[in-house]
Amino acid sequence: MKLPKSLCRLLRSETKTESHYTYLPLSNNPTSIRLITLQPGDTAQPLFCDIFHVPLDSNPKYEALSYTWDLDTQPAPSMISSYIIKISNRSFQVAPNLYFALRRLRASDQPRTLWIDAICVNQKDNNEKGKQVQIMSQIYAKAERVVIWLGEEETSDSHAFAMMERFYQAFPFRDPDNRSKFPRFEFHDLVVSGDGLETLAAVLCRFKNADLARDELGWKGLGILLLRRWFTRVWVLQEVVMGREAVVICGSHTIPWQRFAYVVCTILDSGIGQEVHNAGQGGRGAMSVLLIRKVANLQEVLGSGQKYGLLDALGLTRTLESTDPRDKIYSVLAFVRDDERLVPDYQISADELLRKVNVSLMAHINKAAIGMLSLFDARSVQNPCKLTPWGPNWFDVELDRESLSSLGEQIEYGTSCQPSGRVSADGRLLTLRGILFDEVTSYSHTYERFSAPMIDNHWYPKEKAVRAATYLESCRKVVNDASSSLRPEQSTLDAYWRTLVCNLSDGPIARKPHDLTAQFQAFQRFVNAYPEVPEDLDIPQEVRDDALRGAFFEAMSLGRCAAGRRFCSTKNGYLGMIPVMARKGDLVCLFIGALTPFVIRPKTDGIYQLIGECYIHSMMNGEILELPKFDERLEDIILG
Repeated sequence: MKLPKSLCRLLRSETKTESHYTYLPLSNNPTSIRLITLQPGDTAQPLFCDIFHVPLDSNPKYEALSYTWDLDTQPAPSMISSYIIKISNRSFQVAPNLYFALRRLRASDQPRTLWIDAICVNQKDNNEKGKQVQIMSQIYAKAERVVIWLGEEETSDSHAFAMMERFYQAFPFRDPDNRSKFPRFEFHDLVVSGDGLETLAAVLCRFKNADLARDELGWKGLGILLLRRWFTRVWVLQEVVMGREAVVICGSHTIPWQRFAYVVCTILDSGIGQEVHNAGQGGRGAMSVLLIRKVANLQEVLGSGQKYGLLDALGLTRTLESTDPRDKIYSVLAFVRDDERLVPDYQISADELLRKVNVSLMAHINKAAIGMLSLFDARSVQNPCKLTPWGPNWFDVELDRESLSSLGEQIEYGTSCQPSGRVSADGRLLTLRGILFDEVTSYSHTYERFSAPMIDNHWYPKEKAVRAATYLESCRKVVNDASSSLRPEQSTLDAYWRTLVCNLSDGPIARKPHDLTAQFQAFQRFVNAYPEVPEDLDIPQEVRDDALRGAFFEAMSLGRCAAGRRFCSTKNGYLGMIPVMARKGDLVCLFIGALTPFVIRPKTDGIYQLIGECYIHSMMNGEILELPKFDERLEDIILG
């Protein structure tokens, strides 16, 4: 982003002010907040604000800003790291992105009242910050409107916003006045109703005949827009969910949040947004869509009067980032039931907060508590929780691994086999009742998601096909090397492809998909043949057909199951999918009460290191309970 020279001179001149604003303490009223009045002015004038205290219960009129403290791009070396505004005629430093937001939000003829965390909360006072975070959900709920600032505009943004408006005109809401924050879609209804694929084909035909289909700049612009850092922030969930109304602003462009969310999700849901997906670098763009879906789901849950347990709420933020790691926990408290809600405390360390959360969640050893271990990311082995090394590191940002336990079938343990265990007084050791039943003997390479932008006009980047082929070749080698020791039922093609997809279908809790053998074989043929097609030749129809037939299998195996995992064989002759950090010699166990087996690694003195959950084919639906002398083999397994 290049700034006009006149604006740069203005910014530099504003940094010379000597008299700095000093906060006055808030009153003892627990709902007391600060608001600012942004005074009117034109582009060439400095930013002037007044600040005042007001109790929330007096129902003041204001807008609340939702933004990211950092710019989307690294500033040039000559760019000022912080800018000066005037509060009550005294200087106050703000980050560049906030400065640009204020310049865009300032009206030319009337003042504007705003709540902005970086200004209205004394960030140097941890006691005040904790108290303000406690009422943050009320602050956004009582705001007349939430203003979402994505940042200054880039060249591609004008194409993206124009395309979204045209798409909305072609496929509008069925009922724009629907009370729902995220109404059902006319377009979506067409896609999922009737004969399914035939209906979708009809919609796509209509779509491809429109100018929208040829709007390459619009598609790519939207993909780039979804890479904005705002979509990675943990606080935006609360800010948008709790707000009565929200509007998205990017430079000079504006769109209601409801319309923005509808257009983005409809395009990506329909499968017609490949340009968006590629320009959005695959994974990161998909995470932006995931955040939009989370907002809709949260609004529906909270709107029905329900709230989450702390564990479920923490699971919402696994893909999001925060400047202060403690905010990964504090930001979800608005969604948590009163009996499980913590009090925000910025005077304790991040490590101590992790210990407090993990010990609290494991206070009662039951199936829900043990299920928490499925959220343990194997890569946290390199960055474990120092005080509770068996617990999830809630501060990690996990982009690509989907928990198997959330998709698993309920195992009936029986009344004589219930979860039991204990946490040590210092929280470092977790003892659970379980059984050791297997050992990792070999494993495949990892599969790295392809996340580069679209290459020229290739409808499927060849590098992506090469990676997929290499991964499948590595998996096949595991099977071949273990062929003499595999159980008969594990040696079949059916067992092979089911292991690759962890025997999951495409539903939220769907198991045992229909026979995908043909789709798997088509996908395998495609990734082997496509890279060999010369660049100057049209792609043969049979290759295109295989790509189409294998698309579902690719989405399941590489899109959901391969990321963050390895294909493996075990000592007892099973195939499986194990955490990416698992190694030969690691043990496979089942904790009583868990929905999936786990991989653990022997340490010293009978203590094991948790590596993470795993999938063992033919052992996921209670078969482990039928092992010979199961009860006699139960033991206390100590994790630490």
